[in-house]
Amino acid sequence: MSGPGRLEDIYAAVNTRFVAELSAAQNALQHPTMKGDTTEAQWIEVLSTHLPARYRVGTGQIIDHRGAVSQQIDVVIYDRTYTPLLYSQQGAQYIPVESVYAVFEVKQNLSKAHIHYAQDKVKSVRALDRTSAPIYSANGPVPARPLFSIVGGLLTYQSDYTPSLSDAMVAAHSLAQEDRLDLGCVAADVAYAFSFASTGSIAMTTSAKAPVVAFFLMLLERLSSLATVPAIDYGKYLTFFECQTVPHPGDETTPLPEIHASGSPQE
Repeated sequence: MSGPGRLEDIYAAVNTRFVAELSAAQNALQHPTMKGDTTEAQWIEVLSTHLPARYRVGTGQIIDHRGAVSQQIDVVIYDRTYTPLLYSQQGAQYIPVESVYAVFEVKQNLSKAHIHYAQDKVKSVRALDRTSAPIYSANGPVPARPLFSIVGGLLTYQSDYTPSLSDAMVAAHSLAQEDRLDLGCVAADVAYAFSFASTGSIAMTTSAKAPVVAFFLMLLERLSSLATVPAIDYGKYLTFFECQTVPHPGDETTPLPEIHASGSPQE
């Protein structure tokens, strides 16, 4: 088969497999922590598998050059092009805020309490102080990039709302830039994305068809619109070490030794 029908089959297969995995974890695991850790790992795996290679997906805390740290974040989408991982050991990571595209909270169900909890997590990331430095290439420096708003969202298996995207569900979301959620997915039911106007109004794009895949494409659309993360200003991070630059003029009467191609001084 070719054409749109084949694409629909691929989307349906990916969606069905992932929802089945989430359902199995729901039914097999009783301990809340085990269930939560497993579900978090499942979301990380599916995003890591399907996102383009430029994006990294993990879990951890976000840190800035002042040493301020976010709350623990379940799913972090970040970029290693311009920024290093400051610490990574057995799943625990400190990720520089400059490298972060998006953060998500993972819960079993969509509820008012979990929406507010996810908003607090997102707020703790957006409150960090990001740097932005020029980007250097063979063609010379490119000016420092303006900072974008880090994408935030909530990923769940099912919803406490009936229907999932009821007026009460939408009303539970903040409109404030510092903690609002941009994207969400109820894997067994629907994917949704919010758009916020400067007038304070809110619009929502939804899809009940293959919701996990729909969410993935909504996410890719948002990530593409961000282009790339800012380059980290390493000078700001170096202030922690209290570095000093000390003038050290050489003895101009003593010429430096001439170096052979082999690297040995010429006698």
